[in-house]
Amino acid sequence: MGNIPTGVRGPLQIAPPPPEPSNNFQDLVGVGEVDSDFEPAEDDSAAVDSSLTEPNSFTIPVDVLRYYESIARPEPKSLESLSAYEQLETLRVREVLARYVNRQVGYDGVARSSRRPTGSSGAFLDIGCGNGAHGVFVALLCSHLDVILVDPCERNVAIAQNLVDDKREALGSRAVVKHGDGIHMPRVSESAQFVLLHGAAGLQHLTRRDARRRVLVEAWRVLVPGGTLFAVCMSRFAMLMSTLFSDAVMDDVVQSSALVAELEHGQHVPRDHQSGGNRAGDNPPSASQFTSCFTYKPNQLRAEVMDAGFEVVSMIAIEGPMWLLQDLQDGWHEHDRRAFLLQILRRLESEPSLLGMSAHFVVVARKPGGS
Repeated sequence: MGNIPTGVRGPLQIAPPPPEPSNNFQDLVGVGEVDSDFEPAEDDSAAVDSSLTEPNSFTIPVDVLRYYESIARPEPKSLESLSAYEQLETLRVREVLARYVNRQVGYDGVARSSRRPTGSSGAFLDIGCGNGAHGVFVALLCSHLDVILVDPCERNVAIAQNLVDDKREALGSRAVVKHGDGIHMPRVSESAQFVLLHGAAGLQHLTRRDARRRVLVEAWRVLVPGGTLFAVCMSRFAMLMSTLFSDAVMDDVVQSSALVAELEHGQHVPRDHQSGGNRAGDNPPSASQFTSCFTYKPNQLRAEVMDAGFEVVSMIAIEGPMWLLQDLQDGWHEHDRRAFLLQILRRLESEPSLLGMSAHFVVVARKPGGS
């Protein structure tokens, strides 16, 4: 997932929320309510088109690969070395992942639960793994899961492999890294309990709806009945809010016009693909720095996932409105303030009227079937 813009099995088990939210980041709350209203997708048939299971020529745009190659970097030794925004995004994604494997996560991203995972062995596919940090986190969290990390960028593959090698003593042979994308997932049918779509191989970098649907159908293919899909996408309004945040909306007439078009069609086309992308830690980056992508309205993402046959469990804001705070960087390292922000964010995370304010949101969906 990375900078703005950038991106878990068996039967789905959702822990109910506690009576009162905790001020401690280690205490996870349950999934919020889901808005029952959604915008119909372009194709209102929920049935999977069998023709989409045949090999195709869908590819990730070259500028997307160049962008992610330009920002690729290893996982830092400590999350404290990241910017406040990067910590917020990273920890929130891990919190959501950990919630659905019924564990707890501390502020540093380390599992805090003493419970050992139970159940049969399974697989977690991290599609668009980047430097491998989220996939390795899941592998260390859940000793019953094999984790397959996949990325289309060769540099990310090398970085992720180094991370897996560094953790080999703890991981054993349960984590492997592959070069690939979401169009052809390296797994036989109905063999994975979880699929995470994000980063360079996520839905947001496929501007054609048929390509995005192909990825969703592929996720459906590899998931077992009852398996869980996580798809992290970028909000339709993130670029505009990022530009407003920097007071640059009137400084660049060309870019401002592009933002208006993006609001209508969802296609983000940066003016300069050779800018080198966002610098690590930029918060927020300018719209002209990010690569081409498709930005979603929350209900549009929900409709596309449902059209592929999934049952939507929840829509969850990753950063919520917190990423827009002018003093987020200064106040993040104050424990009480950070705890308060995270407590409020959990309360707001599934509020339908606020989902679009988050730079990213994740749809959690289930493949029907299973026990």
